Amino acid sequence: MNNPSQPPKPPPDNPPPLPVSMTNSATPERDIAQALDAATLDLCALTDAAPGVSVLIDREGRILVLNRAGAERFGVGQQAAIGTNLFSYFPAEVAESRRQRLQRLLADRQPLVFEDERAGLCYRNSAVPVIDRDGEIRRIAVFSEDITERWTAERRLRDSEARYRFIAENTEDVVWQLDTDMRFVFISSADERMRGVPREQVVGRHVTEVFGQRGRAILAEAMERRRQQEARGEEVSASFRFEAPQLRHDDTEVWTEVVSTRVYDEAGRLTGYIGVSRNIEARRRYQSTLEDVNRRLRAQLEEISALQAELKDKAVRDPLTGLYNRHYLHETLPRELARARREAYPLAMVMVDLDYFKAINDTYGHVTGDQAITQAARVLQKLARESDLVCRYGGEEFLAVLPRMALDEALQRAERWRDAISQATLHKFGTEIRLTASFGVAVFPEHATGGEALLQCADAALYGSKDHGRNRVKAYQPGMSTG
Repeated sequence: MNNPSQPPKPPPDNPPPLPVSMTNSATPERDIAQALDAATLDLCALTDAAPGVSVLIDREGRILVLNRAGAERFGVGQQAAIGTNLFSYFPAEVAESRRQRLQRLLADRQPLVFEDERAGLCYRNSAVPVIDRDGEIRRIAVFSEDITERWTAERRLRDSEARYRFIAENTEDVVWQLDTDMRFVFISSADERMRGVPREQVVGRHVTEVFGQRGRAILAEAMERRRQQEARGEEVSASFRFEAPQLRHDDTEVWTEVVSTRVYDEAGRLTGYIGVSRNIEARRRYQSTLEDVNRRLRAQLEEISALQAELKDKAVRDPLTGLYNRHYLHETLPRELARARREAYPLAMVMVDLDYFKAINDTYGHVTGDQAITQAARVLQKLARESDLVCRYGGEEFLAVLPRMALDEALQRAERWRDAISQATLHKFGTEIRLTASFGVAVFPEHATGGEALLQCADAALYGSKDHGRNRVKAYQPGMSTG
């Protein structure tokens, strides 16, 4: 067995050729970036295929994705719109109202659905918060549907006091009138075109007879809900609206939207009901398509979020050992020191260097050197706490940041690491290779109060371990060179 304090012996003559080092293999960042680009293209194609306006914004209202229909409505190119603020396309008073709705959505974390009318046009808008895996809302999906035609019909229904305001034989909507017993006294020919039932077979029948079992249940539920609202004294719309399937002549169903209102005489007595029924099969297909697009959009966004998280993790991890890299250390150490300073607790730093690593690398090859590094990394990670930050600092060097750990405890931890590494072995060409490591320990604020100074103290202590024979732990002492 080799003496761990001496360089290992060279291998026998004519050793077999060595494989390429693991450190030369390609990292997966490029594949992840390509997958992210592909997912983004799929997302753009998906939103362009959606009916109506679809736009994805961030919490400030900046446009991230805009589909073709949205670009046409706003009068701007799709690419030119990216990064602009959605609210800038609205008048000032409308923009302020939209901002307030956005803030309410972010506070309530619930979708918003609202309608608005501008310049004679009416839109139904829905805003859906996209909740990432970490529970944060960073994006909002907004959809807008032009409902001007339906809105105009409803306004006519509310504003008009004429008894036959919906009677128009040339409209595709079914116009009808009921008596006080809710029996048909009139129905337009559009009903026969929609359901295939002649007018004479409808007039005189109760309104429920145009519905099947499912439709009657929906009607009864809607009427009971309205009755309860009125009994509680709640303000209700003058019109009564619900959606339910009606029966065709062949007993198949057609989904309709029904809007009705009560009719009173001059004395205020109820004389009947008038209303309109509209075929909404196409709209339901549209809504189904929109819901499907929304589900797929969520799936795409989740996939993109996962890819971004994976790419971020790869950027801060050492590809060989899986430990955090030096860049992440320099990014995180100032925050850890600031927290330790604010909460007045110690923070230990342990610098680790594998002994005789160059001799191992030169004698047995880079693959064996990589194996030595990964084995030491596993030991350090296994004996670390969840709150500890263990990094590969460079080459065969490691650095551990240990919050809330004073000098004595840090020295004990380093000694456990040293002992565990000294028991690790590698085998190459029939030779057992023993690993050892030297440790340098420095503590905030006892030895230094700044990050760079603390690193220099830990490095000086490490060199003290090397100078005293390696395979040992040294704490920083005043007088050690930190140059």
